[in-house]
Amino acid sequence: MPHDVDPPYVVSLSYHPQLFLDDHCIGRIDNLVRRVQQPSKFAGNPILAAEHPWERLHVYRPSVIYEPGLDRFRMHYTTIDGPKPNGLSAKCYAESDDGFTWRKPISDAFPYRGVPSNIVAGGPAHGIRTPHDPRRPYVAVLQKVGIGAAFSERGIAVASSINGVDWQVERRITDTKCDTVPSIVWHEPVGKYFVYTRAQARHPMLEGHLRVTGVMESRDFESWTPKRAMNLITEAEGFPYVQAHALTAHACGDMILAELPIFHLEKPGNNFLCHCEIQLATSRDGWHWQRVADGQVFLPHGPDEWDRWYVHSTSMTRKGDTLYFFYNGRPQKHGALRELRERGENVETRSPESMIGVATLPAERFLAIEPRDSTAPGILDTPPVRFDGRELHVNAAIDPGNLQVELIDEQGPTVQFQSKPLPGFEAEHSRLVRHDALRFRVVWSSDGNERSLGDAPHDQPIIIRFQLRGGQLFAFQVQ
Repeated sequence: MPHDVDPPYVVSLSYHPQLFLDDHCIGRIDNLVRRVQQPSKFAGNPILAAEHPWERLHVYRPSVIYEPGLDRFRMHYTTIDGPKPNGLSAKCYAESDDGFTWRKPISDAFPYRGVPSNIVAGGPAHGIRTPHDPRRPYVAVLQKVGIGAAFSERGIAVASSINGVDWQVERRITDTKCDTVPSIVWHEPVGKYFVYTRAQARHPMLEGHLRVTGVMESRDFESWTPKRAMNLITEAEGFPYVQAHALTAHACGDMILAELPIFHLEKPGNNFLCHCEIQLATSRDGWHWQRVADGQVFLPHGPDEWDRWYVHSTSMTRKGDTLYFFYNGRPQKHGALRELRERGENVETRSPESMIGVATLPAERFLAIEPRDSTAPGILDTPPVRFDGRELHVNAAIDPGNLQVELIDEQGPTVQFQSKPLPGFEAEHSRLVRHDALRFRVVWSSDGNERSLGDAPHDQPIIIRFQLRGGQLFAFQVQ
């Protein structure tokens, strides 16, 4: 059935890629489906495993930033050397030239029980580069501040860095329970920082503190709102036996894109034993979230033994046109070793409990628009849009003959896709010109003339219509 956005609205297109993760750029859609694209897990995973005494129990929570000037990936990650409550936690540093093969620089700066290590004074649970604040070119949210500290589940702090390696803690922003990995993002459209962490909820069907998402915001990195809770999982979707364990936020053009580790609890009355997969969600204001494609899985657990039952998100970075997702994996279900310990069984031989892997995805290709029925064209109309660019590019995996693009006079009749195309911009006159490995440039050729988007009228809103007969459409962009 066609999908109508009601009431009609006009979208001002930025120069960012316009993804189809939500309905913001979808006015009408027919004979098309949305499919989440799963990133490719590296065949050599795990890329970081336990090899030192301070890494014995956990190697997890990677925060990775690719530095174009150095052509290098830099990672801070967390280690724990033994079980709670006595296990000691530390922040460690590693670096890589390609994102797959990592080295752990060893020094005497912060020894572990007298032994040189790659432990650092402090580091982010999740850190990012900031495009707008020269005083804070890097910002981060931290847990377990300090060296060799006992494992703690309470409170987080924000920090900044001049070089992305040495971090200065600026302030604690909450002392509440925050035992899952937090994330931080700067969302340019609203001019705010957001921090996402753990919050708690109650439900009569399941005893204990249930996992929901905590949110804090700041305009200046100094004054932060108190943590407020939100729940992205409805009872119809299985809550409380389906829970969002964290929200890892990333700036993604006009929206915030989040990875959601989803816990699927497996026993009645048991709030711990579960397997975990990763889904996607998006927001345009930092507070209101939409799950992508009805909760289709983005990063599944397994099939390898090291991440057999559990994957958890922490970091996304980009090099060129490749996105890198660094994540935690476990060979056992969440809560499985806890049950064994409570029965008095020795689980030390099962260490480490978690390791780090990487998966990759071509830029912008989180979700594909595909024809539902290949015997008829699929049609996607944008809402009425305004723009001031001159080129229209599409990110698509397609035979160029299977995608036609038409510009529609928004003021003309539009009933069940019957509408008035702008002269010279009819679908039959459009063609795709290869721009790079992922994208095509859209042009219109008729009467011996070639037109681009910049030749279309700019004094009125128009509708961009995509007619798809095969292949996959991921995004469009006004250049």
